[in-house]
Amino acid sequence: MTQRLIRAYTVQCELAFIEQYFDEGTRERAMDQIPQAVREEIGQLKPVDWCPVDYASYVLNAIASVKNDPEGSFADIVECGKSISKEASNTFYKLMLNVVTPEVFLKKLDQTFWGRDFKGVGSWDIQIAESGDRAKLELSDVKGLDHIGPLNEGFMRFIFGAMGYENVSCETKGWSLAEPGPEVIQYEVTWS
Repeated sequence: MTQRLIRAYTVQCELAFIEQYFDEGTRERAMDQIPQAVREEIGQLKPVDWCPVDYASYVLNAIASVKNDPEGSFADIVECGKSISKEASNTFYKLMLNVVTPEVFLKKLDQTFWGRDFKGVGSWDIQIAESGDRAKLELSDVKGLDHIGPLNEGFMRFIFGAMGYENVSCETKGWSLAEPGPEVIQYEVTWS
């Protein structure tokens, strides 16, 4: 069986989000949801190191547990996705976002972006409308990667905003608080 891995920086950014986003009492309750061994190992890894995708699920489940309702948990995880994207855009992505178009970004999403940060999990199918202002995306083979649906929505919202689009809409289908890690997540993204 192929190992399902994620870059450590993603999980490190999720942990940093908890520290920055929630008040002290809420932070402590959220952090208590994450196994101590996971927190310790993540702290010792370099950002480019690989770790099990379960580590991300532990942290995202902790974030979801704060409000523990579909709307509030979804919104918090979307904000976490935006936060991770903002951190990533402080690297070479910042230059890239000034020149890339949505069409180019989406065409490179599976191999270049997802493939850089995930191994053995997830595959994208992307259909860009001829109008060039919307796309349908399907992320499959993500069973058990809890809350990747709203996390990616936050990622998309930030990236499209960073490309200069003010009216960005992203609808996520397939995620629920009761089933946070389904096999398939679908997105419809529009921008103008």
